[in-house]
Amino acid sequence: MSMTSPDVPTWVTLSYLYQRDEDQVERARQKLSRALDAKGWTYYAFHPVGEGAPPWLGMWNAGGFSIKVMDVLEEHEQVMVLAHEFCHALLHPTEEPPASTDTPEYKREDRIAHGVGEIVGSHVGIVGYPAMVEKWRISNHVPLSELASDERAEATRIADHITQLIARTSVWPIPTTEHICNEWCADKLHAERVVIDEVDEDSAVGIVRLALEPPLELVRLERWVAQRTPRTTEWRLYFALGSVLRNRRTA
Repeated sequence: MSMTSPDVPTWVTLSYLYQRDEDQVERARQKLSRALDAKGWTYYAFHPVGEGAPPWLGMWNAGGFSIKVMDVLEEHEQVMVLAHEFCHALLHPTEEPPASTDTPEYKREDRIAHGVGEIVGSHVGIVGYPAMVEKWRISNHVPLSELASDERAEATRIADHITQLIARTSVWPIPTTEHICNEWCADKLHAERVVIDEVDEDSAVGIVRLALEPPLELVRLERWVAQRTPRTTEWRLYFALGSVLRNRRTA
């Protein structure tokens, strides 16, 4: 399979064609979009009807398998609201939003979703969730550090799931007939080429560790070749206990 095959994700193909994208907000949006796509979902910006403050900043639409995010938000705010609504979508993948948002059950879920929005936003480099809440006068928000222990644990669990989805859709193994089983074979290691949506080694290692499924174990990582232009880089990963090509999973 070539790097321009229809089966290769667009982000992988384009990574070889343009200079590295320094826009942190756009990179965060792309990562969340890929994670949504792995679930078969999408999102789009929605302009509020009428004047005054919008009644809501985002909404999960189970019937349309999509998330709506108000386009009056600043771009970094849209990313955080998208992460918030991702939580609602994971909790109710086939259900429409409740008719009432005034029930104890919904308020608890919304507090958890606020926590997820803050955690995932920070993971993709977008901070300022409390400031957004204050700016738009969002009710039912409790600072992450003040959430009840069970709500914080649930927010952490869901955020971890989303960050794993982001990781798994940010690592692309390159199918090849070239197996690099040289001196490493004696140590039962296998090396494969991958494209990772990170440019520095520490971030690349972190996202690979999140993406791996047991029993895969990353032993080491190194650049395949020196690359200067693409934001996404090719790496050589050395594994024990399996192959990333055979174990790749996203949903």
